[in-house]
Amino acid sequence: MQMKDKNLKIFYESGAAIVLVKMTRNMMFPLDLSIYLSKYFKAEISNMMNLWHLRYGHLNCGSLMLLEKNKMVFGILKLEHTSRMCEVCVMGKQHRKPFLKKSLRASQPLDLVYLDVCGCISPTSIGGSMYFLTFTDDFSGKTWIYVLKEKKEVLSKFKEFKNLVEKQSECKLKCLRTDMRGEYISRDCDDYCKENGIVHQLTMSQTPQQNGVSERKNRTIMNMVRSMLKEKNYPKEFKGDAFVCAVYLLNRFTTKILQKITLEEA
Repeated sequence: MQMKDKNLKIFYESGAAIVLVKMTRNMMFPLDLSIYLSKYFKAEISNMMNLWHLRYGHLNCGSLMLLEKNKMVFGILKLEHTSRMCEVCVMGKQHRKPFLKKSLRASQPLDLVYLDVCGCISPTSIGGSMYFLTFTDDFSGKTWIYVLKEKKEVLSKFKEFKNLVEKQSECKLKCLRTDMRGEYISRDCDDYCKENGIVHQLTMSQTPQQNGVSERKNRTIMNMVRSMLKEKNYPKEFKGDAFVCAVYLLNRFTTKILQKITLEEA
């Protein structure tokens, strides 16, 4: 607002305009108060489902309607299902689709063998080992374990395992499944598989579910080892021997798939 006289000043305080007019002879400013009516706007929500969806931390519409239907919470008005998509839920709740629970199992021993290295384990064992290597047969579920000092021993242990199991079972190793670590995808390992007619399956990176048999087996072994050492108050340096002992015991367990026989017998 433009003022013709510089001695006039206007202030606005909570809906009231305070006008200071020209100063009088006794050095005072007379006040002229003009009161204005306050105005407000009412906020209304047309979509109550969306409102309660936000209030409940982006709870799904089905659960919200269940709360309202069964009168489990007071204050919720009647809700109607909406087809409106919440973009925040799409970004914040995205996840991978689950893998198929039912999968084709091998029909004979050594048709498919899972291989995995677990480590580095701290502290090192008494013999200086820092890793353990497991081979798990898909048909029987039996596991073989080798304790390693370095990862470069994987190929030599694989050759040792292949010669052992093929002569003992009179079956041929047909397929090997590993992840994409460097010790599995080396040229020497690839050439050895080609020379012996072994199909080498590689899982996708950041997808341990594709090699879930080995991952779960490693977790089971580690749980058993920690429990046994804790129960006897043995130092962690005995982990190397405890790994071998745990696998020996696991092969004499039974599973849901083999309900009447042990893994060793299968």
